[in-house]
Amino acid sequence: MLQIENKLGKTLDAEKLKKVYQKILKKFVIDPAFAECGLHIVKKKEMKEFNQKFRKINKPTDVLSFPIDEPLRKIRNPKSEIRKQKNETVSKFEIRNSSLEIILGDIFICTEMMRPETSLEKTFIHGLLHLLGLNHQEQKKYGYF
Repeated sequence: MLQIENKLGKTLDAEKLKKVYQKILKKFVIDPAFAECGLHIVKKKEMKEFNQKFRKINKPTDVLSFPIDEPLRKIRNPKSEIRKQKNETVSKFEIRNSSLEIILGDIFICTEMMRPETSLEKTFIHGLLHLLGLNHQEQKKYGYF
């Protein structure tokens, strides 16, 4: 489940964000019904405080991700190795689907700091991929960043 907190008061398309969330999780073989994530749209001042506190950088940024569970990419789906042997295309980050709840973590986005050409959805995907364990290099490699 994706829970959205919007501190800006501006309208945003929550349904579109939820669809993006579900689509990305399904690519990682995660049932969205069993995965929890918080999305917080915050003001520049609050983002600067988070960035200072957690990264020791005294300026705001566009997105910060705070994972709760161990990075999910460490959990491999045994079937993915079998598929690789059969030369089928499988994401290296495919993980085991589980009926246990996965608490991904929280994503904080400051829309004031986003580049004009970047959408809220794209920034959200970037933060979500960090929660799923992909760094910037891996996101570039798979065409997300």
